[in-house]
This record gives sequence, structure tokens and C-alpha cells, in this order.
Amino acid sequence: MSKAITDKIWVSFYINNLALWIAQQSLPQFNKQSLPEIPQLGSPHFTEQSQHENSQVPLAIHEHGLVYQANHQALVAGIYPGLGKASALSRCPQLLWIARDPQAESQYLSEQCWWLSRFTPHLCQEDGFLLAEVSRSLKLFGGLQALVQQMLVGFSDPQLCLKIAIACTARAAIWLSRWQTRLPSPKGNEHPDFKNIVFAQEPSTLRQALETIDINCLLSHTETNRQSLNLRMLRDDLALCTLKSLWDLPRKGLRQRLGAKVLLAMDQALGQEADPRTWLEIPEPLRLHRELSFWAEESSHLFKLGQTLIEQACTQLKARKQGLMAITFEFHHRDHGPLSFIKLGMQALCDEAKRWCALWEEHLAKTVLREPVIAVSLLGGIAQDMPQASACLFPGPTLNRQLQTSLFERLQARLGRRSMFRIVSIADHRPELAQMLCEMNPDTTSDDKSDDKKPDHHKTVAMLSNNQALGLPRPIWFFDRPIPIQVRSDHPYWQGPLSIVAGPERIETGWWEGQWFARDYFIASDQDDVLYWLYRNRHSTLDQASHQWFIQGCFG
Repeated sequence: MSKAITDKIWVSFYINNLALWIAQQSLPQFNKQSLPEIPQLGSPHFTEQSQHENSQVPLAIHEHGLVYQANHQALVAGIYPGLGKASALSRCPQLLWIARDPQAESQYLSEQCWWLSRFTPHLCQEDGFLLAEVSRSLKLFGGLQALVQQMLVGFSDPQLCLKIAIACTARAAIWLSRWQTRLPSPKGNEHPDFKNIVFAQEPSTLRQALETIDINCLLSHTETNRQSLNLRMLRDDLALCTLKSLWDLPRKGLRQRLGAKVLLAMDQALGQEADPRTWLEIPEPLRLHRELSFWAEESSHLFKLGQTLIEQACTQLKARKQGLMAITFEFHHRDHGPLSFIKLGMQALCDEAKRWCALWEEHLAKTVLREPVIAVSLLGGIAQDMPQASACLFPGPTLNRQLQTSLFERLQARLGRRSMFRIVSIADHRPELAQMLCEMNPDTTSDDKSDDKKPDHHKTVAMLSNNQALGLPRPIWFFDRPIPIQVRSDHPYWQGPLSIVAGPERIETGWWEGQWFARDYFIASDQDDVLYWLYRNRHSTLDQASHQWFIQGCFG
């Protein structure tokens, strides 16, 4: 046994009911009359009663016309793997008969690699198994026990029947996670999470751990139908059911009956032969896709499925300490026509599923589907590194801004993107052009070429904290257009005589644009002590002498 082969630590993840779990994710959205509503696990609407109602629906997943997996209610009704459709429906007429989706299973496992990539870059996938080589990550995450506990967070859905094995070879970890035999945990690993985990870390215990494994684990390594039949004959006719019984047979005879590839797999499991692996490459950008078991005819049927996709996306983003500012949902329709889109936007990078789900709910509530939906895709765009959280003990202004931002985002989702604006200061002395309204988070992908509500970013400046730098104070309330006022007894008059209390402030600019701008600004008060902002044109003609005074704003 080579030490270079067995000095690694492999963690294998196998979800026994993955096909059944994937089918159940789309069932709550459809067939409302025959199925009870199944709330998403982890949501505030999930209760033990709803989970019990879900278990009352008999469901079977079939492959090649035979039952592949069945839930508890179907098993109670006499449905078991390998049963044909006619026999299954005769035993349980209300049985839901759904085809297995291997592509969705493989995609889910690939998506889980986003989470596991937080702990190690050495990840691979084989026949429904996820493998992680963690020997170089133990010190960083505080040992094997702490590392596995953090890995399990990404598989927290209680409906998943997760099996885990830890071994010093990859093939042994795969076989132990699928055909588990309970072994005593190493000393110091008595945590409750380790009760159902099989350990075979030491090369000396590897043969003992594998000797009770069922020889069906070798079926995927046979190369011909003849070899598969010989393997089944050894098990069913000769009662050679375990790997130990095969190890006791002559290798030459096994090679003739089962092929060299089977012997190679057994040697790889024992660490006697190398088992090279190709590491998975995490896809960029983030993209999640789900095929639906039924047609979604109303947008409300898609909420929980979208919520599940958002939670998976945020889990993957947190694993990489990254965030997104935009998420796009694509709806694939029954007629295979143009896709429908729902775009969610944030004002800052976000990796919180709660905030994204709130926007998803608001947008979905006002969406009307043109055709039934058969698949949903989530596109994350380009992810960016999240800023480091503040280390302050007490919440400061940052928390208040986050709460305000979350409120603004929901209001925009409900009222429309162009329903909320912010005031932007522009580097221009002319009051009419010194500020303008712009969108809270303008859509940079919009094809609208109009300049309305879009400031020139080269002229955009921050609001000055010292108002004295701008001369006279500026009023909060600006009139849409300056109002011409009269002059009586050499005093401006507007709904009564006005008294000048401050000024003048002279502004002369705009000559390079062909429009000479020359004004003297004043602050005036009326009889009720209301302050107004006035100006007098300095280039008025004799015809405009009576209207050379204008009122442009009012102080609060």
C-alpha cells in the first residue's frame, strides 16, 4: 500500500433520495386541487402539520418504466423500486408518477460545489457522489470535526437523506457513503453530527471497513453485459455478497469473469493503485436552472421555486464572500417562444436571501405569464467581493443605511423603478442646473437613449457640508419656474411687500453656451416672516423693467 496514495483525507457526500427531493421541489407549485401546499423548509410558513400533509402524497420516481425511488407513503402502499407502472398504479391509483431527471440531479450537485469550494478547491463528482479532498484544509478550519460541521451547513434541508463517509482513498469513501456499515468514530469525534458518518481514515483499518460492502458497488465498473450477469450470479446464486468474499477468490478467475476494471476499482479502494481525479471547475457567472414537473399557469406558482433558487444562490455567494447587485429570472414557456424576464436590482452588493426574496415576491405579484412556464433559470451576472463587515460593537450609521436601502428597494419593486428619485448636486453655478432628480439605482442596461433624469456624471459632485461655500443659503423648495413679481415703492412685491434681509449674491456664468446668465440673488421676508429667494436680472431691457424681479424658491 503506497503512503502517497493513502495520506489524503476524502469526504464523500451521497444523497440517497436526491431524485425524489428534486421532484418534490416543483410539486407544491402545481396541481393545487390534488396536492396540499408544501411550504419551503426553513421559511416561517413551514410547520410540522404541513410536513405531515406532504408525506400523505404517494409519489414515485421512475426510470425506464420502472420505479426508481418512492416516498414513504408510496412504500406503505406497496410500491418498491423495480416495480412497473401498471403494477404500481394498480396498487395505488392516486400515485404520482414522475420521470427521473438525471440532468437536474447533476446540476444540483454541481451547484453544491459552490458551497464546498469554500473549504477546498479539490472537488470532483462521480455517478451522483460529491468528493472533497480536505487534507490541506484541516489546519485552516480547526480540524476534521470543525471542517465537516461547517460543510454540513450547505446540506441543512431535513428532507435530504445525506450519507457521508470519510476515508483515506476516494473509492473507499464513495463505497462507504453509499453502502454504509456503522463503524466506531475516532476518539474526539463524538459530536452528534458524526453519529451517521463512516470513518476509515487509517490505512490499517481500510480493509476491515470495506469487507462488508455489497458487491453491487462494482456494477458501475463492469464493461460488458456478460460481466454484469456474472457479478449478479456470484451474488444471487453463489451467495458471494460482500467484497471480502471476492478477495478470497483467485484474482485470475475474477479477471476472466468480471474484467480488469473491476479488479482495478477494488485495488484503488484499498490504496494499492492510484486513483487520479479531475477537479471540478466552478462555473462563472452564477446560473441555476430548474425544470418543472408540471406547467405553471400563474406567476404565484413560481414563488417557492424562485425562493429555493435564491437561497441556493446566496449560499454559494456567501461561500465565496461575494455579492450581486442584479439577479435575472428567465421563464421558459410551453410554446418554446421568447423567454420572459424578471430583473431584480439592489443599490449595493447583497448576499442576503431574505432581501432578494422580498424583491422577488414584489415583482412576481405584478407579473402576468403569457404562457405556462415549464422551466425557470436564475442568472446572477458578475459577482463581486463583499466589503468587510464593521467590527464595531454597537450598530452605527451603516446599519441605518442598510435598513433605508432595503425599504427603498421594496418600494421601487412595488411602485416601479421610475417612482423614486434622489437629489444629485451638479457642478454648475446656475440654480436651475445645480441639482436634478435621478433614479435611486438607474438601470444601466436600459436601451432608453433619452437624457431625462440622467445626470452628467462628469459634473456630478457631492453635497457640500458647508453651505457658506455656495454664498447665500439655498432654499429646500425650488419652484418649477421662476415667478415674475412686481416692484412697488422700490421694493419687490408678491402677495404683500417683501423686505430684503440678505444679499446680493451675484452669479454671472453661461457665456460659453451662448446664453448670458447674470443675476443678483437676495433673501427677502414678508409680513409673516416667511423667507423667499429672489433674484433680479442684470441685463433687463426697458420693456422688461417691470418684471426684472423673480421669486425662485421658498425656505422651509
